[in-house]
This record gives sequence, structure tokens and C-alpha cells, in this order.
Amino acid sequence: MKRGPVGKSGEEQELDGNPGKRRVRGPPPSLGAAPALLPPPSHLSKLAKAFWKLNYEPLRRAGMIEATDLLAFELLCASYSRWRDAEDQLAEDGARVKTSNGSSGPSPFFRIARQAADEVQARCEQFGLTPPSRARLEITPPPRKPTDDEEWEAQQPKGDFAGLVGRRPGGRPQ
Repeated sequence: MKRGPVGKSGEEQELDGNPGKRRVRGPPPSLGAAPALLPPPSHLSKLAKAFWKLNYEPLRRAGMIEATDLLAFELLCASYSRWRDAEDQLAEDGARVKTSNGSSGPSPFFRIARQAADEVQARCEQFGLTPPSRARLEITPPPRKPTDDEEWEAQQPKGDFAGLVGRRPGGRPQ
């Protein structure tokens, strides 16, 4: 986890001014969009695959995952599955278990759950899945295709009386 204040995006730096004359961040380099509708890897557990199916497409559409991020996303899915499995085991067996010498001690699933939760937290921050990490990311979503009405408006002449002739009262062309 990164320490210190949450970083500002390039737009926030420009709005706040630049009294220290430091370099203003530009957009991060794009290394290629992640493929659409990519199925989860077959070796992932059932729970990890469910996490993949739930989160992959929204992250891809938001421009928060690229082709080179697939390994890190796969690790996030596996860590999430490991955390949930450990938490389920804790709920089933209880917080204390009998040891080999007959006494009781803390369940080993506490350590597994804590380590997996730390991994999930770190990976979620990489993908902007926590509020502070979203503030640090400079996301460039894929360009949006203009609608037919927007294209028509862009082609119309500009001026005081432009566009008045040939339009219906509702504002759409005849």
C-alpha cells in the first residue's frame, strides 16, 4: 500500500496551479485494450471465475484494464477466491481449533485469510477498485462513437440563423 497523500491527476494539478513549477502529469501510456468478452482462465477456481465474470467487463469498458494487466487481474481473482475460502472455513470450524497436543489454539485460517485479504486489497488498489485508488488513477476511457443526432448537429452551419430552415418545431431535421 502506498503511503502519503493521495496523488492528484493532471487535471487537478492544472486547476490548482503549479507554483512549484513541477512537471504536470500527462495521461498514462496505453499498451493496448484488453479483449472484449474474454473468458476466465480454465485453471481458476469456481469462485475466482465468478469474480472474473463479474468484474472483467466493467473494468475493460471503463478503460481500467489493458491487455498487459490480465496476469495481475488473474492474481486478483485467485487471491479473492483464497480469501473467501479461508473465511468460509473459519465460519465453519470456528476461531479456535484443537492442536496435535490436545490443547486449543487459533485457527490457521486466520493467517491465510489475513494474507489473502492483504493481497486482494493491494490488487484492488492497482485496478482502482477502492475510492482512494480511483482518485489516483488517470483513466482514459475508450472513445465514444457519436450518435446520429450529434453527427447531424456537427455538420450544420453555425451562425445567428443557421439551422432554422428545414427543422421541425421539436428541433429535429425534417
